[in-house]
Amino acid sequence: MRSKFRLCIAGIALLCLSVNAQERISGPSPSSRATLDLYPEPGATVAARQVAVSELSFPLASLERKASHHRIDFQGQTFWIKGAHVNLAKGSSAGCVPTVKGSVLTASTPGAVKDGCQ
Repeated sequence: MRSKFRLCIAGIALLCLSVNAQERISGPSPSSRATLDLYPEPGATVAARQVAVSELSFPLASLERKASHHRIDFQGQTFWIKGAHVNLAKGSSAGCVPTVKGSVLTASTPGAVKDGCQ
């Protein structure tokens, strides 16, 4: 029973990492914002440059999150955008863990165990 519990916890941790890795910046916030400040590092008070929203191709990949900022690549350089100035679109995916066999307790849809991964 403990091994199933450990496997469940490991699966949840992997799912959290997977969702975080798929985080995308979908656009400016508010949507009427015309420019975005790009910072050299998270928490910087002076922007390295300011770009028109039309120069950015959304969705942008958020490569890292730190101190309420998101690291992005823009024109071959790394910059940070304030999280409060952008909207995020989070994606997720699901799949079966190949090593799981037999009945597995789930906290999801009733009947999922019998139709779950084999």
